[in-house]
Amino acid sequence: MLKETVFHEDVFYAYFQPFRHPSSHFNIWGGHGLETFGEDFKIARSLHPHHVWTVLEGGEGSDQWISPGLHYVNRICYLVTRVPHADAPITFRIEGKPRPITSIGLARRMTTLRRLLDAHQASV
Repeated sequence: MLKETVFHEDVFYAYFQPFRHPSSHFNIWGGHGLETFGEDFKIARSLHPHHVWTVLEGGEGSDQWISPGLHYVNRICYLVTRVPHADAPITFRIEGKPRPITSIGLARRMTTLRRLLDAHQASV
């Protein structure tokens, strides 16, 4: 089993391509988020689980996390992506004081992510 790897949030957006679900009822998380209640929650539960992510608060400080799957504890909202996560052991950190990753850093982390996802697929 592979250990969990943490990536910068910019890698999440670049690789997994979150989008606004056409039936969402609220404009949260830059328009990409589904609420954790009501019709939005029903939408999140109805989607293929490999395309649903949960934005979580937790830990110390103001950092938040994007984690694969539908979680209930410490959830802020749900995100839907074009590219599936296949339950890979990955998490994306959203720093309390945002700092964008450099283009070179993004390219390197994208390569690392692709390798990790390939290894994960080979192990399932």
